[in-house]
Amino acid sequence: MSSQSSVLKSGAEMSPETALRAALRLGSSSLVLGEVRGPEVKVLYEAMQVGNAGNSVIGTIHGSSVENVYERVVHTLGVPPASFKATDAVIICSGIRPGGSMRKVKRVSRIAEVTCACIEELEPSEIFTDIMYYDPSQDCLLAGEALEQGQSELIGKIARKWGVTIDTAIKNIELRARIKEKIAVEGVKMPFLLEAEAVSEANNMFWLLSDSTKTNSRTGTENRTARRAGFENSPDSGSEVYLEELYTLWELWFEDFIRELSGKGKQRLGVHLSGEKALSEEKQSPETKIIA
Repeated sequence: MSSQSSVLKSGAEMSPETALRAALRLGSSSLVLGEVRGPEVKVLYEAMQVGNAGNSVIGTIHGSSVENVYERVVHTLGVPPASFKATDAVIICSGIRPGGSMRKVKRVSRIAEVTCACIEELEPSEIFTDIMYYDPSQDCLLAGEALEQGQSELIGKIARKWGVTIDTAIKNIELRARIKEKIAVEGVKMPFLLEAEAVSEANNMFWLLSDSTKTNSRTGTENRTARRAGFENSPDSGSEVYLEELYTLWELWFEDFIRELSGKGKQRLGVHLSGEKALSEEKQSPETKIIA
């Protein structure tokens, strides 16, 4: 990684770990580091431990299994086992040959969380607990025992951070999965929906609708889009009815979003009136308007 002075036009080499530390000072946004393979991994784990990267800290590394990831991070790259405990989860993406065919597809094959409080004396296989695992017969991820029984430490941590029960957190995560699936399915037909601008706008609309629906629930105000979707008043934010309403509202917006962009491609994204701007303009109004 290198940088150049805009005044003196002189080049200055910057090490990856120096660049990473500089990124940490820029603010509390999420941090994503690809292809971890050197001294920068220690800075990455420092960010995980102190939590100064805001929402999340994510790194990618080559490894065929969660145990292999542990071996590489701890024994090859020199991160102390005590620091590795800052890892919430490891996600493995593998090449799968469905039915033993020549066709190769990418699948998330395993999601495991670090569950042991003391990992220094344990074997790598004893450190992780599966949250989800890939079933080749169904070509999908299935919930692990810890997730099915509501005993996942990671989900529990998320629930405490959100101030909700574990069941509510799981339902909320399932709702987000439905939204991602909808984007992916439509993106197969219209690839521009999978690009950063469209995905970002879809994510922003989810958060804005979530906040506005909760506000309407607290204040008792009525939502014009909720009436269109067949809902009269917003229920409690932890209920299944609320989550279903939220998905329906988002889906209505997404269908309008697709209709406006359909046949016009990515070039329209730059001039499309974002839902975020529209909702911010309506912030002082007791009802929420969705741009059609």
